[in-house]
Amino acid sequence: MRILLLSAVLAATSLLGCATQTTTTGTGGAGGTGGSGGTTTTTDPGGAGGTGGAEGGTGGMGGTGGGTTTSTSSTTEDLCGNGVKDDGEQCDGKDLGGKTCASIGFSGGQLQCNSFCAIVASGCTPPENCNNAEDDDQDGLFDCLDPDCADKPTCTDSCAEPKIVTLPSFTFSDTTGRPAMLSSSCSPASGSEVVFQLTATETVDMTINVWSFNGTDFTLSVRTACADDASEIACVNKVGPFDFQAETLLVPLVKDQTYFVVVDGTGANDFGGFQIDMQVPLPEFDFQCDNQFDDDFDGYLDCDDPSDCQSSTYCQPGNQPPGAQCFSNTECAATGNDPICLGLNQGFVDGYCSEFCDLANPVCAGDGICADPIDVTGKPVSVNGICFDACTTNGDCRPGYECVDRGLAQNVCIVAPEKSCSDNMDNDADGLYDCGDPDCQGTPACVPGAKAAGQPCVQNTECFANANDPICLTSAFFGFPGGYCSQFCDPAANDCSLGSICIQGIVFQLDAPLCMDTCNQQADCLPGYFCQDFGFPQKICTP
Repeated sequence: MRILLLSAVLAATSLLGCATQTTTTGTGGAGGTGGSGGTTTTTDPGGAGGTGGAEGGTGGMGGTGGGTTTSTSSTTEDLCGNGVKDDGEQCDGKDLGGKTCASIGFSGGQLQCNSFCAIVASGCTPPENCNNAEDDDQDGLFDCLDPDCADKPTCTDSCAEPKIVTLPSFTFSDTTGRPAMLSSSCSPASGSEVVFQLTATETVDMTINVWSFNGTDFTLSVRTACADDASEIACVNKVGPFDFQAETLLVPLVKDQTYFVVVDGTGANDFGGFQIDMQVPLPEFDFQCDNQFDDDFDGYLDCDDPSDCQSSTYCQPGNQPPGAQCFSNTECAATGNDPICLGLNQGFVDGYCSEFCDLANPVCAGDGICADPIDVTGKPVSVNGICFDACTTNGDCRPGYECVDRGLAQNVCIVAPEKSCSDNMDNDADGLYDCGDPDCQGTPACVPGAKAAGQPCVQNTECFANANDPICLTSAFFGFPGGYCSQFCDPAANDCSLGSICIQGIVFQLDAPLCMDTCNQQADCLPGYFCQDFGFPQKICTP
């Protein structure tokens, strides 16, 4: 009877606990010792049996461990998604904990928080790298043109962070946004520059080639102390603006000596992209003798090179006389194994048969006359002279060529002077177009008008020019809506009228520097044009 009563009391107590507590299943411990009346709650999930007794009872028997134990469970709640950054979270919703793109090392943009309460930085823009020729922070400003870079050493000193190279080196770079601190002896003026540094690992000759991407006039020089102009050991500036031939140097290196190669603009407006190749030259061989390039930089072009090319099959002469049309050296007659088919690089249209000749002992095939090409075309070719087709009248020359007096013993056949002065073409292959060519500037087609740069036009003669060199950039040929008045100009002198600036490389069809209408805001431009910042000293109106 007593046992039954005790069981009933325990059952009642158990039922009361079920009404207020969470039941969990665990492995019970040893029974606790009964205590005085009252309710005691255990928080151990199935561990040791709790100490307790029946309410109002006096020291009843403690429960026996094992089986089902009554307890309250303690767990950590997952709060990600509640919009509040809690402990252990990087963020939650819009709550980024005060972090921004700038505070974690980016230049701008917007941080985001993903569904796992982790920060995502893909919407941030990287900081401007002040020495990589790129607009890293996408604000339209490159390198040192970006205010973010104004106080950086690389933007106040061209020698602070030269680009380290080893031979051979083939590099693309850009002088846009670089500082203008150094000067080269072969140019009266200078612009922004890029400096390369190399240390010679052996005593050997090094060749350097620099090609402009947009017709920029560069100087190429080498010095042994970066900040000291007086340490210059070589300098060249033979290639002019919009002549896409390479500036080249052959420099003897001394083992363990450090050298600084400087690619510099010839004026404030001369900047842009370029390729620079530095290598140890190898002797010319085989097909290189017909590529119109002095591959070993010894001064002798192709078949003019006696030691490397004149035994090549590419230098075996043909039978076409001086001045004849040609496509390869081997078509042209020559008194030795030194023929050349002159092309556009030398200012000749559709090929022009010639051969190299010794100016001190001039000998040419047929009726050719030996001359320095600079005296005839204004362009160098090789160490030796070349043979030109001698003539008496225009009838002695092939179509497209004229008999011209160049102060030689005889007149010579060369490309006819520019006569079509409004067709947007370089008809005489001299690198000059229409009214930008002196051949045209005395013709009626190049008499300037009164319209300022950027004003609508249909023909050249509507446009103002401070020389006889106006041009109308028409919609049909150039894509300028309604036409756009301009004039040819000199980037070094910036000889444009008030309200315009001389820029090269903007009008791709011409490859010539032109005066472009300047602006401060969109309202300054005509409909169809936009006030754009290309990194020049002023913004310009362009389509």
